[in-house]
Amino acid sequence: MIRCAATVILLFSLSTTYGQAPPPATTEEEPPLPKLIDLPLPSAESLLRDRPRDWVVLRNQDVLIVEPLSPRPNTLQIRKEQYDKIVKSKPSEIGPENRTKKLYEYERIGLTLIDGGIDPDYLIETKHIEKIVYFEDLLLQRATKLLDERNVALAYDLLTVVERRQHDWPNLDVYYQRCLFVQAELHHQAGRNETALVVIEQLQPLAPEYPNLSALLGKVAEPLMETPFQAADYRRSRHYLARLLKLQPQHPVAAKWRDNLMNRAREELAAARTDAQSGRQRDALTHGDLAARAWPELAGLKDAHKQFVERYPRLRVGLWEPVDHPAYPFADRNAERRRELGTVALFEPERLVDGVVRYRSAYFETWEPRDLGREWEFWMRPRRAEWESRPVLSAGLIADALQGRWDPQSPAYDDRWVGQVASVQAPSPQQLRMRLHRIPLRLEAWLRTSVPLGDATRSWNAGMDPAAWDDVAQQRFHLARKTDAETVFVRTRPERLESKTRHLTEIVEHQYPDWDRTLQGLLRGEVDAVPTVEFRDIRGFQNDSRFFMLQSALPRTHLILVHPESILTRSAPLRRALQQALPREAILHEQVLDGADRTLGRLVTGPFATTSYGYHRDLAQPPYDSTTAAALVATSKKELDGKLPTLRMVVPSETCVRRALPAMLEAWKRAGLTVEIVTEPSSPWDLAYRTVRVVEPFADLWPLLSPVGRTEQAAIAPFPHPVREELLELDRAVDWTAAMRTLQRLQQEFLTEARYLPLWEVDEFTIFRRRVGALPLRPMHPYQDCDRWTVQSWYPTEVP
Repeated sequence: MIRCAATVILLFSLSTTYGQAPPPATTEEEPPLPKLIDLPLPSAESLLRDRPRDWVVLRNQDVLIVEPLSPRPNTLQIRKEQYDKIVKSKPSEIGPENRTKKLYEYERIGLTLIDGGIDPDYLIETKHIEKIVYFEDLLLQRATKLLDERNVALAYDLLTVVERRQHDWPNLDVYYQRCLFVQAELHHQAGRNETALVVIEQLQPLAPEYPNLSALLGKVAEPLMETPFQAADYRRSRHYLARLLKLQPQHPVAAKWRDNLMNRAREELAAARTDAQSGRQRDALTHGDLAARAWPELAGLKDAHKQFVERYPRLRVGLWEPVDHPAYPFADRNAERRRELGTVALFEPERLVDGVVRYRSAYFETWEPRDLGREWEFWMRPRRAEWESRPVLSAGLIADALQGRWDPQSPAYDDRWVGQVASVQAPSPQQLRMRLHRIPLRLEAWLRTSVPLGDATRSWNAGMDPAAWDDVAQQRFHLARKTDAETVFVRTRPERLESKTRHLTEIVEHQYPDWDRTLQGLLRGEVDAVPTVEFRDIRGFQNDSRFFMLQSALPRTHLILVHPESILTRSAPLRRALQQALPREAILHEQVLDGADRTLGRLVTGPFATTSYGYHRDLAQPPYDSTTAAALVATSKKELDGKLPTLRMVVPSETCVRRALPAMLEAWKRAGLTVEIVTEPSSPWDLAYRTVRVVEPFADLWPLLSPVGRTEQAAIAPFPHPVREELLELDRAVDWTAAMRTLQRLQQEFLTEARYLPLWEVDEFTIFRRRVGALPLRPMHPYQDCDRWTVQSWYPTEVP
């Protein structure tokens, strides 16, 4: 214990009872107590690391370093008030002896010396104490110095300790306010104005009149509005303006930028009107949209924008699924959607009725069988509908295009077509006649093809974009331009300006990095539609009156195909091990659906939708049995001379697939199988993860099973002879019942022998803002009948 002769008479051991004499003073020479002027302020590290302590400053400026006192703060004042209250009380109220005890107690303070030895507890008379520097005061003093040094992080840590010890410590809020102000200054000086604004938003309600806060706010807000303004991102400028107005409505920078945005809106609206008068309708809508983004409350904008949209309907679509890696050999979701956007097939699936797809034709008005179905006669539609964006074809042009399917040298050559169709003739420009070898189950399924345009059709299709002649996939909408951020498609056949109702003219696809950013864009009005909605948000949007949620007529089926030339074809136990090692139900609900509504997905036994006529409902689901899978792997290892191959799998980039992939690989690994993902283009593979929507099971099973996606005989040559015979029998079937039996036998064979691994199917939804009209209730694909859609004028008016 450290004490000196000058102060020891002030201290009394707590072991001394009231009324007894204090112990005699020690005569040992002891080191003196530190003086206040010589005592350095503890460092932040020691304050955070060491035990809390208070400084008791005596009148001779000696300092006693003690454990934190109580009550605190204002310990001396509280003691004095307690003492004065007893002095003023009547002796009869608490009794003479008790009164004397209380006076004795309130004249002194109990303290515990830091490092006080075996007897550290003492009493000291308050009259000998000049002041108490509390531990919290030490923290605040050090925090002040740290703020002077611009060390905000460490200062904030010290203030947090004070708040945690006693949140109502005197003037703590003042220190906290200064910490926020310095932090905002530092962020501004480093160019982090967004972060600086967030800090100021915390400080403003606490201290609206804080010195220099208004000036700092102006310096921070100015570049936040200037930068997006120069990039024509006016909604972002309005966002920061709204935050500025909320903090200080009369701020001069707010008035300046309110005027800037209003003036820019007037300029854009004037430019839009000029473009409209000059016939540049697309540019007019672009400037009108910019005016709405700059200042939606501008007088006259609403009516003008309505006219711009009516003359040039545009739809903005948000995409978030990544583009497939070049190593994936099949068409990805984006390619599938864009093919559906641009292609005008002779027959197109329109809806699903009782598990059977119904077709419509943009070219044929009627098609009827002759000669008991061995001959079909097609009559062309006499004219196009006003809204149709498609070329005009003659029966002769269609017949010429179909002739290529018999020519082995033509890219359109089709083995199956040669076996089905005997001849195609065009007796007149309006009549097409088709002679068949066999009566087909569904003729429309064989005519889901587009017809290339010949030079002879240019006079019939004046006004159509030249892209329609170059690519059959650009006959409805063609690719106008493409950047990393967006892709623009324009109607191939423009509508007349004087049309009473103009239909969708342009589609702009915006590529977002992920679903969350796409969701923000949809809610903010940046886009009006999203082709695929993340599962976890489907139910929420179904209850949102601002949007249409359209469920696809066919769910998307996930399955794994086995390459017919893979080593897996020689080992049935190895294929079954792959199948039984997967906990499909757990992966579906936990990874694929990511915890969303369980009714959005279900396990399957084949490649067809459970709502399709082709789905075999009597097949049992493959069981999950990791023990059996491991035993099958051991059996396969013996068959393969004791060495298991590393299997290679190609995988699409769809988000839900990528979520499921680690769990699948881990399940196979636990069973003793090694599966690696193919990353190099044109590399060999054993397994292919496919996500498909099979429209016509009879016609589409063959190309689905083909590793190259084509329908020639060579594509199924690697399959076992019985499988090839079944596929050929299905292709030649003329009786529905017999065809169904064959289709079911094939599904049973492929499931039992694990020639493919069926996984699950998931429901898909497309979302549209309610400004889009003429949408199908259950679309076959996201862009079905897009040339018939209408778009109403709308722009977001709420504060962004």
